[in-house]
Amino acid sequence: MNTMRIYRLSLSLLLVIGFIACKPKTENVIVNIVPLRESSLYNAVDVYNFMSTYKDTNEQLAMEYYKKYVAGMPEATYYLKRSLSLYPDYNHYRELGDQLCKEKKYVEMNELYRMLVFPLSAFSNKAFDRKYVLCPYAKPGMNLIVDYVISNILTSNTVWNSRAEESALTDSIGLKMNDIKNQVLNDPRIKLTAPTADNKNILWTFLTNDEKLAYFTNASLNDSISSHIDDTNTTFEIDKNNVSQFYYTYGTAGQFGRVYEQTEGIHDKFDHLVQEDNENSKLSLNNRYHDINYERNFSLNDSVEILIYAIDTSAIACPKDMRHIYHRLVTYYNKGGIITTMVIAAQSGEELSTVKFNHNTFTITYYKRYWEKPYKQDDFDNHLSKIEQTDQSTFKIFPLGDIKKRFSPLQE
Repeated sequence: MNTMRIYRLSLSLLLVIGFIACKPKTENVIVNIVPLRESSLYNAVDVYNFMSTYKDTNEQLAMEYYKKYVAGMPEATYYLKRSLSLYPDYNHYRELGDQLCKEKKYVEMNELYRMLVFPLSAFSNKAFDRKYVLCPYAKPGMNLIVDYVISNILTSNTVWNSRAEESALTDSIGLKMNDIKNQVLNDPRIKLTAPTADNKNILWTFLTNDEKLAYFTNASLNDSISSHIDDTNTTFEIDKNNVSQFYYTYGTAGQFGRVYEQTEGIHDKFDHLVQEDNENSKLSLNNRYHDINYERNFSLNDSVEILIYAIDTSAIACPKDMRHIYHRLVTYYNKGGIITTMVIAAQSGEELSTVKFNHNTFTITYYKRYWEKPYKQDDFDNHLSKIEQTDQSTFKIFPLGDIKKRFSPLQE
């Protein structure tokens, strides 16, 4: 009996030892994962290099973080970024863009969409494996471009950052500006209904070149380039009907500006006489041609010349009555610089002044303009109610080019 018990115990021990001997060995493999830095998440070069190196090695781990993501939760952005830092997935980037918008992190949102819209800009001379390019399509689609435009507006109140960008994301890929505009204007993330200056500028950007040109050439605006620049007639006037006239034209670079293609050489002749350039940098050499009309130039005598030019500081696409324009007279030596200068006619908010020339004498009439509600330059939903004359002064230009006030009939 005891011998049998010992035999069974010995067999049990042998079986246990046998099972232990047959158990497979377990090896722990340590994988060193270097995720994308947060500062590289919106850098196309860094993302491309990361995916070229790691491919889908980290996809499973990235999904573990993504599964913890719930839209709207406080940690949502964290989990999305952790997932993307291991496996930059296009659709997860789109979700992060939505999340950043909800959190009003518009600058970061703009960086994200810029990379998605232009994912290959850094690799124009390389061949790509489509699998590792963020955008799975040959060109960005309408929804992505609308997201990008929305991020531009939320960040800097602009539709496009450049004319080249507009071209690349519209006609060149078969999308129409009007279709983009309609989607953007109906997007709940922005509101363009209030008549602010920024909103008007955004709406202006959405116009096609033909629509902008139609605005500027609309006969009802009565705008035309001055035909008087070489007119030696010294009897003329800038009255209430033409004080707001300003010639806007289509620029040579495919952009709209106040540029004079048909008056080449005028700027070279008169630029040094523009007082605004001499006093401050508001009208710099790079943009002042967009703000100046040269209107008249004639001789006072053999030594002294007279120049009249207009400056426009209006809000873009504002109604004609709300334009801010003034006309300046300059007397100057025909072989030298400025003698004296003064504003002779203007329209700006509540102020209005007109001028009537008679050779070397001119009369300025001053008015006050009344509006239906308090005047603001960027509030286009306002209308003139009446105009009332307030004063009148006469000036004389003397042979040496100096200007002196003679009398003010209304004050006598």
